[in-house]
Amino acid sequence: MSTKRLLPPFVVFLVCTAAFAQGGFDNTLRTELIEMGHRDQEVRQRASVLIRGLPEAAEEFKAAVAQQNEIDAANFQRLEALVAEHGWPGKRLVGEEASRAALIILQHASLKQQQQYLPVLRAAVEEGAEPGTSLAVLEDGIAQAQGTKQIYGTRVVSDSDGKPMLYPVDDPANVDARRQAVGLPPLKEQLRQMEAEIGMPIKRGDIAIN
Repeated sequence: MSTKRLLPPFVVFLVCTAAFAQGGFDNTLRTELIEMGHRDQEVRQRASVLIRGLPEAAEEFKAAVAQQNEIDAANFQRLEALVAEHGWPGKRLVGEEASRAALIILQHASLKQQQQYLPVLRAAVEEGAEPGTSLAVLEDGIAQAQGTKQIYGTRVVSDSDGKPMLYPVDDPANVDARRQAVGLPPLKEQLRQMEAEIGMPIKRGDIAIN
């Protein structure tokens, strides 16, 4: 099993919460993005259940993966149109839940598409329309997809035995300083929170923290 297979999406996004902005929401856009996010998660949850039933559930699993790919493509196409019309749907425009849905959709796009929208998200962060945590999550995802070390330590993957492990981090001695700069808590706090959520220990790899 590849070490690049991600754990369920909630693991990655545990550290990306923030308070809702007050007023000014585009409720129509907010509702649409939340529904898109629900479709994304529903098909992935179904696939995650079916994978436990392999090889007996092989055909059902293949069908779920095919549907997942279709939903990912449709969601990203719609996200592109929304960004072209409204700009990046950050928290000030659509609220936390919908903005997180937009980020999840982008994370499930191709590497090329993620790289294309990285400057868009970076500009949104610089303008204060999106928190730095969102940019950190995307940058770490791109690094993982490229096979390079992550920058902020937001990515947890499965090892060859299917157990959770922290994806390798570049310059681990300074990771908490980088995390603080974008609004993330210390890495050890994130890992403890994740362990409490998934009910199992996470391997630290070359990170010397408990």
